[in-house]
Amino acid sequence: MPKRPRPSSPARARVASGTAAIGAADVPPLEGAAVAVHDGLALIEVADPADLAALLADPRLAELVLARIGENAAVALPQVAPRLLLALIQAGHTPTVEGDP
Repeated sequence: MPKRPRPSSPARARVASGTAAIGAADVPPLEGAAVAVHDGLALIEVADPADLAALLADPRLAELVLARIGENAAVALPQVAPRLLLALIQAGHTPTVEGDP
């Protein structure tokens, strides 16, 4: 299979895994907003929403992403984080990893 050309402007993604503890005193009250807390998921963040849209449009990456959780963020199961990291690199992106992939 021929190699695909690398994008001229690769998306920079940050992949983080683990959990963060937030105390109730640290969070201001949100009126009328629904809040979901998920423990043990790998977080994918990008600076530009268009970068996340491009990542999710790539079938090699989209199958590894569990859900888009915002315009700049998505989550993956921790079991696929190493495969996701490798797939991002193979697709020409430059991920920054925080925590254990």
